[in-house]
Amino acid sequence: MRCEPSTDYVIPSDWGGEDERLRLLGEWRDPITLARMERLGLGPGWRCLEVGVGSGLTARAMAARVGGGGGGRVTAADINAAFVARLEGAPDIDAVQCDIRIDDFPAGSFDLIHTRLVLEHLPDPAAVMRRMVEWLAPGGWLLFEEPDTAQGAVSPDDLWARHMQAYAADPGYDCNYGRRLPADVARLGVVAVDAEMDTAMVRGGTDLARWYAMTIEAVRPGLVSTGRITAAELDELAARLGRPGLLEPGMTFVAVWGRQPTG
Repeated sequence: MRCEPSTDYVIPSDWGGEDERLRLLGEWRDPITLARMERLGLGPGWRCLEVGVGSGLTARAMAARVGGGGGGRVTAADINAAFVARLEGAPDIDAVQCDIRIDDFPAGSFDLIHTRLVLEHLPDPAAVMRRMVEWLAPGGWLLFEEPDTAQGAVSPDDLWARHMQAYAADPGYDCNYGRRLPADVARLGVVAVDAEMDTAMVRGGTDLARWYAMTIEAVRPGLVSTGRITAAELDELAARLGRPGLLEPGMTFVAVWGRQPTG
């Protein structure tokens, strides 16, 4: 399946470090994401939709759990053809270039639909989630994971706090969508809705700190455009992220899940 996307991901895929940035994200978040999926019952035979390919690590890990002798498959969907190409030919994965705002899957197609750091980029995420509900099989699960900057934005370290405030003020996407996500999911008509949050401390000189430094670089023009922080201050912060001694709260990840009624 292919379609012509109507727009591109807000972070340019060719800025120079996106492959590494996405790999670091997957290595950090996948163990947490997959543990949540397994609590929902993910296993052999499940039909899954992963929206937002990223590095491809998440879809591959899901396919390893549902495919093989189990007969399940993962549909990995992304608006970016280059990201989709990473998974073409991967075992038990159907790689699909599409725009989930306008392209459909058949009703009842999936036992699990997952997104991570995708809804924050959409102008009407609730409308897209309502579409996803139609694609769920009876008893199937939605699992969404989105960010919130609240903890970092109140750090006593002024520079760290202002860079988090700049994320929240960047008009390109909504880095605080996580705080609205539980209420939006509760209005979808799914049952067994629940949520949890986690916030990792960012320690200078670690892989997690490198991910934050690379993300700053990827969205630097948008952060500076808010007027909350200057390019020179972002340079200073990137240098601090590369050295031991920095210890600050990162973005909070809000995970929300709900189940399609079986009746």
